[in-house]
Amino acid sequence: MEHGAVVDNREAYSEAIGYVLARACGFKVANVAGVILLNRQQIPPNVLAQADAETAGAPQSEFIAWFSEDLCYPDLVVQHTTGVTSQDFEDRLKARIAKDLLAREELPKLVSFDEWTLNTDRNPGNVLSASTASVALIDHGRLFMSRGWQSQALRFLMHRQAGNQMASWAELGEPGWNRKLPNMSKRALAYNGFHISFSDTGQDKVRKALSDLSLPGDEIDCVLDFLEQRLDPGHYRKAIGLIA
Repeated sequence: MEHGAVVDNREAYSEAIGYVLARACGFKVANVAGVILLNRQQIPPNVLAQADAETAGAPQSEFIAWFSEDLCYPDLVVQHTTGVTSQDFEDRLKARIAKDLLAREELPKLVSFDEWTLNTDRNPGNVLSASTASVALIDHGRLFMSRGWQSQALRFLMHRQAGNQMASWAELGEPGWNRKLPNMSKRALAYNGFHISFSDTGQDKVRKALSDLSLPGDEIDCVLDFLEQRLDPGHYRKAIGLIA
């Protein structure tokens, strides 16, 4: 159920797309990930009940799912909760996280990556601290602004801007961060890198991952076309604010 309507859950497809693209674009992700076939006994009861509610017809005996190994890094919330015990806990925690993100060279790249894929679910809980300089990414289940996106409808989102949580965290720690020319230039440079990575390996890997998850070929074409068009310089330079 989403916005009062029953929709297909596309989170497995989103996880596959997000993982494959993040890896192709140089972000740290799990080394092992892929497609797995689960029977009903292998699925937690609450998840199974939701899957049954969202599946037309008789209950399925098996489900195709996307899996990835756990990463042994703390997320930014856990990392910065230690030692924060004051009454203004939430404000101090937010300030710590924002300061941490601003110190990481990958922040402009991460903001652009989430903007490209319309990831509305990025948050400090799924950004892991792989080192003092780099982050590792998990949980890509809500790309294209929704867990129930439809391939043929993606063209209507071509020029949409979604809420970008990493950009909001940057603004929290440094008001005006998004409009500072050095940051805008770094974000544009990241997009250029995404375009190269997508053309070289990302596109083929997304196609294979979605095919392994049994998404029809015409729908895969819609997804790839959408991602490619959002890498057009005319689109992303306007989205960043480099051109009106």
